[in-house]
Amino acid sequence: MKATMPKELLNKFLNDLESSQREDGGWSDEHGLKHWQAYNTIFTLSVLRNYGRL
Repeated sequence: MKATMPKELLNKFLNDLESSQREDGGWSDEHGLKHWQAYNTIFTLSVLRNYGRL
């Protein structure tokens, strides 16, 4: 059995991802560590693309 996330929760999560983009176009990691910013940006762009937000 596959668990699914309620649409309202998924949309809130995606909206939060979109709104947390920095001025330079990237996304920070949750701890503010610069060496993870490139990875976190690529991951976030992938998630947004997969859900039709780009």
